[in-house]
Amino acid sequence: MFREDIDLDFLKNNPFNGIKRADALPKADAFSWMHRIHLYPDYITKGQWDEDRGFNIPVNLTGQSFLDIGAWDGYFTFLAEDRGASQVTSVDYCCWGGREYGLPEKDADVWKKGQGLCCPADGTTYKLAHAVRKSHAKAVRVNVYDLRPEFP
Repeated sequence: MFREDIDLDFLKNNPFNGIKRADALPKADAFSWMHRIHLYPDYITKGQWDEDRGFNIPVNLTGQSFLDIGAWDGYFTFLAEDRGASQVTSVDYCCWGGREYGLPEKDADVWKKGQGLCCPADGTTYKLAHAVRKSHAKAVRVNVYDLRPEFP
């Protein structure tokens, strides 16, 4: 039996699907991002972390499946797609509005970190990046402790 706040289709009704560049850029500038993500060839989000190191993820992921656990705003998800992964699944929970066991929904203020915010606690940055980049990644909101093989 699944917990009630698991969302196997986190991107269903993504409000940013089909967004135009002229509308996306002001939104991207207004959001607090954790990672620096290439939304367009000439535009990178103002994230707190520059992860261009790639963490030894192979340059060529052609034909591979990739699971991004703790995706936040999707840096490694989109890196895997850029490197040719054929199937990418993003998983997050806290940054995508998940509830702690037995506790109410978290307010965005919970995510304050240093001078900025971690990421909007509803996955807004991920949803915007996914739409702008026309990503094919699947997204599942689930606590890592609740992952199951039958998830997409």
